[in-house]
Amino acid sequence: MKTPQIYITIAAATTVLLVFATPILAQGKQQPSLDKRMQTITKDLSLTSDQVTKVRPILETQEKEMQTIRQVNKGNLSARKKEVKAREATEAQFNRQADKINRDAMQTAISARDSTFKKEMAAVLTAEQNKKFLDEQTKKEAYTTKRKK
Repeated sequence: MKTPQIYITIAAATTVLLVFATPILAQGKQQPSLDKRMQTITKDLSLTSDQVTKVRPILETQEKEMQTIRQVNKGNLSARKKEVKAREATEAQFNRQADKINRDAMQTAISARDSTFKKEMAAVLTAEQNKKFLDEQTKKEAYTTKRKK
């Protein structure tokens, strides 16, 4: 019974990170500290003390997962760059191919993490809090999409 709760917790932390950190990451700035994120989430969603104790480990796990995704992605990109160069691609072709492979891999990893995170957060939040949380995430995703264009 505890194992599904762990997965739900991880998904919730991922969503919280995406909701509150996406604009910051999109601007190339560092993420806020875990304490700062907890303060923001606690205030914005009016979390109870019980919810705070459940959300904090979700955010900690999510933060570790993002670090892992970035490291794996960085290593994969390096390996792919060598692969492409070995095929004697021009510099422009090389950059386009490596960038596309990297973006696709990163997006796949983030989408999977985001889905789990949303489920975990939904298990911790009340219906009203979850609605507000999802609304905020939708706004931030729209902002990020707009900035990419």
